[in-house]
Amino acid sequence: KYSGLSFGTLFDVWKTLSAKPMFLGEYGADAYNAKVHSVDEFSQAKATRMLTQQIVQASSVTGGVCIGGLIFELADEWWKDGAGAPGQHDVGGVVPGGG
Repeated sequence: KYSGLSFGTLFDVWKTLSAKPMFLGEYGADAYNAKVHSVDEFSQAKATRMLTQQIVQASSVTGGVCIGGLIFELADEWWKDGAGAPGQHDVGGVVPGGG
């Protein structure tokens, strides 16, 4: 789930669709910020922290619907541009939210 700094209504919608708990198999943010054309680990950490806090707030331990999530990816996808070269750090590809 990649929708910026918030999961929005994801947890509320899930609750209307299923009585079973939800596991977020993939969430997070890339360290490369296309808006400033540079690695931006501060913004990556901010996004990861905000999203993780939302998962904790929706925890099934406290009556919510979420049993957890996995930050993806464990390594940045700096070589995901299809037109890029394996030996070069590419900054292309698709970035949700454009940043």
